[in-house]
Amino acid sequence: RRDLSREGKRPECDTTALVLLNDTRQAWSGSWTIQRISLDGTVLASQTADVSLDAISHSAIVLNPDVAAFGDPSDELIVATPDRAGFARTILNGAEVVDQKLDSRPLSASVSKVDGGYRISVRANAYVRDLFCMVDKVDHRATIDDGMATLLPGEEISWTVTSEDVDDPQRFVAPNVLRSANDLKR
Repeated sequence: RRDLSREGKRPECDTTALVLLNDTRQAWSGSWTIQRISLDGTVLASQTADVSLDAISHSAIVLNPDVAAFGDPSDELIVATPDRAGFARTILNGAEVVDQKLDSRPLSASVSKVDGGYRISVRANAYVRDLFCMVDKVDHRATIDDGMATLLPGEEISWTVTSEDVDDPQRFVAPNVLRSANDLKR
């Protein structure tokens, strides 16, 4: 085995870390829960970390080996969730989309009429990776109030579509309009 390090020094082992960057002028402190879970939502390993960040600063949380080590990368995720506002949840997929054991029918969805348009409600029955709605396929003037979302099993999301009356609002949740990376498994 060749040593490819500089000056004959062995490189240190790689680690998996959650790197937090506070790019605001306000200090932030809170707790993070970091879990390795299976695609069905079963928690396989977990750790928590308290973090205090000064304004315009960063910090790294090195993941415990049992959290960082995928047992079955095709069926596992690492999910890091803050306990308060200021940061978004982040997900590290263990494998590329085509190699994941994604459910081909991971959600249930409904649409209802609201002032100025429609509300799309989605519930994840399994892991839903990169969910989005192509509302322009139903009404070329339609807009939606949010973009792509990733849902863990049991989570729900609601989007509002601004649109004139359409003949069949159920088309907003049709399989060719409400799409996700899971569709690659069909």
